[in-house]
Amino acid sequence: MSGDQACDAYAALIDQVGRLTNVVEAIGNGIARPTGQSLARWQVLAEIENEAAPVGAIAHRLGHTRQSVQRVADLLVDDELACTQLALRTTEGLDPERLDLARETLGELQRRLEAELP
Repeated sequence: MSGDQACDAYAALIDQVGRLTNVVEAIGNGIARPTGQSLARWQVLAEIENEAAPVGAIAHRLGHTRQSVQRVADLLVDDELACTQLALRTTEGLDPERLDLARETLGELQRRLEAELP
């Protein structure tokens, strides 16, 4: 793949990630709204769905401040909330290896972009 092709593929991927982010946000807010929740609460729940994690680590992964995640985590503990089954429904039939590759690729792009931050 030439440099121009890689740049074009990169631009298309970033565009797709932005579109996906909008859909995830809309779904998250739609799921959360009837129960008085927010997307932030839903994101924190998703981060701890399979295992507990320190608030600082969750904040870093989500790109939020530690204090904002701590506030959300405290409210989730107070409310004794459980996770939804959304992840199971939306990943049915998908190859876990492809999902892992996508995650790894996005993680690498994130690290490279973070290196460009002032």
